[in-house]
Amino acid sequence: MMLDLPDGSVLYSDFGSRLYVYQPTGAPLASGKPVINSITQNADGSYLLTGTLLNGISEGAAYGDDAQMNSNYPLIRLTDSAGHVRYARTFNWSSTGVRTGGALVSTRFTLPAGLAPGTNSLVVSANGIASDPVALTPRALQITPLTGFASSGPAGGPFSVSAQSFALTNIGTASFNWTLSSPAAWLNVSPGSGTLAPGSRFRGR
Repeated sequence: MMLDLPDGSVLYSDFGSRLYVYQPTGAPLASGKPVINSITQNADGSYLLTGTLLNGISEGAAYGDDAQMNSNYPLIRLTDSAGHVRYARTFNWSSTGVRTGGALVSTRFTLPAGLAPGTNSLVVSANGIASDPVALTPRALQITPLTGFASSGPAGGPFSVSAQSFALTNIGTASFNWTLSSPAAWLNVSPGSGTLAPGSRFRGR
């Protein structure tokens, strides 16, 4: 069984516990190279990436009807100034069709935890073939979780769940002050303000 890895190498298993990695030589196929057209940040902190050939030029590998090692979806790799590599979570792909040519396709993605402050080099990879890199400098404030707080119950309570923890992370290069207001009289946010230094994280509920 073979799996295209996002760095262009191939992982191989012979139905056992020993794994092998094949590292090809030469340049990847130009016809399979993804192209990034734009990256925009959404209100919830996620990003929208648009481009071409984000799903590669094949579904990947298959072993009869026993195993499918598809790789026709975009993977996003971020490299900071120190050379540390992290991968973002991609979701809501507009298409998983292969050989989409010049058709514009898109994916949403969220930044990985622990991303270094400042500018990162971003590439999108499909079938192990990476795009040209683009620079990404995220907004300084990263909020986890992005889904927010959802609670339900009868009028006047009690409500379930009654509380949710959140984390604020400064992924920028300068300190900043933050404040958080409550949208409802019955909802208490603690604490409601603070200061975050570059790279620091604060937890509240």
